[in-house]
Amino acid sequence: MSKRLFFVVGPELFARQTQIQQWIKQWLEPEWQDLNLERHDGAQGIAPVIDGWLTPPFWGSRRMLIAELQPEPLGELLSELGTRFATGLPETENILVISAERLDKRRKGLKALLQQAELVEFGEVKRWNVERELYPWIESQLREQGKRISRPALKELLEACGTDRYLLQQQLEKLLLYLGDQPQIELDAVRLLVPRTESDVFYLFELIAARQAEAAYRQLQTLLLREHPNKLISTLGTSMTRLFRTRWAAQQGQDPQAIASLLGLHPYVVKMDLQRWRSFSLSALEQGLQRLLSLQTRTRQTRLKPEQALEIWLGDMLRT
Repeated sequence: MSKRLFFVVGPELFARQTQIQQWIKQWLEPEWQDLNLERHDGAQGIAPVIDGWLTPPFWGSRRMLIAELQPEPLGELLSELGTRFATGLPETENILVISAERLDKRRKGLKALLQQAELVEFGEVKRWNVERELYPWIESQLREQGKRISRPALKELLEACGTDRYLLQQQLEKLLLYLGDQPQIELDAVRLLVPRTESDVFYLFELIAARQAEAAYRQLQTLLLREHPNKLISTLGTSMTRLFRTRWAAQQGQDPQAIASLLGLHPYVVKMDLQRWRSFSLSALEQGLQRLLSLQTRTRQTRLKPEQALEIWLGDMLRT
């Protein structure tokens, strides 16, 4: 392996994460993976990313750093890398992977940097290409579990979730849990478990929890095209309330099955809520809910538009 710097770029989070997982398996010894794998979101600045890249491993042959950054810290990192390593990358066995929705290749110094790196780009699946690209992928995912899906159910699933494989994977997990011993997913199951607005809100929450700012704002705009802003605020408020109650019950020591029974939820929903929001404190979730309710009140008492309130709330959540 001659490269030490990798860029994985594209609008689809699932494709980027899948590629990164392949690299982790390929380049890190399993016994040292926990010690030699670092993930950075830019919250502590870019210095830890570069310092980690240049620091030799204590055990194993190399370290691997994954930088999944928002546009501002990403720009800072690219500028720093371009300034320090324009004429040659450092002598290190460590690997730096930069994951981003897109790169501005006009940025000064980036062209020289890319000549020394490996760039992997993933395009977005187009709506007119869904049947050729995503139908076989979904069917293969289910085949690995010994399951099938009817064509009407498959069509409904894609119409509800769109083309993002990450969201599709999450919904398939829910459907498989519901399916139990039954061999095939039918249309009724998809309509029951993957209502369209709920799946879109689910995806928005996934993006917020992962601090994917650009994608989250884009998803909010998609939701606003389909739903009235006031209805969307109510839907988000219901979801945030459920999430807060779930986390509160878990903090009291209750297990997922007990929480599901207490709140009248499916155990799968409880499990996913606890996993998805583990990086948010209970107080942060409470503040997010109170902020949403406060903004909803302002839309009724002032000239603040509901869609503006949603954008403010989303910005607050992403900064939490």
